[in-house]
Amino acid sequence: MLKNILCTFIGSIGLVTTAAAQPNTIDCSAFSKRSDGTWYVGAPTTFDVGNTTSITVAVRAVGRNFMNIAGDDLFDLIEAKCGKERWQPTADHAGSDH
Repeated sequence: MLKNILCTFIGSIGLVTTAAAQPNTIDCSAFSKRSDGTWYVGAPTTFDVGNTTSITVAVRAVGRNFMNIAGDDLFDLIEAKCGKERWQPTADHAGSDH
């Protein structure tokens, strides 16, 4: 049983590593972590992920499964790149996703 739990745990770490390995030009300063765990972007920000270029996101909360880019969840890409350095929960922006 412990072996199954360990394999599941290691497998979930692998998913985050895959997202972190995807080359991208996400600008962490454009995103702030909200108290509900989502990432908020106000002003438009444009970035590339892998071979997908010129992706623009603006005035939105980005949560899990919001957008799949080149096989990776945008939320996971932001978490992997910006999560550790930008963990400062902010007040929700009018409590909405737009």
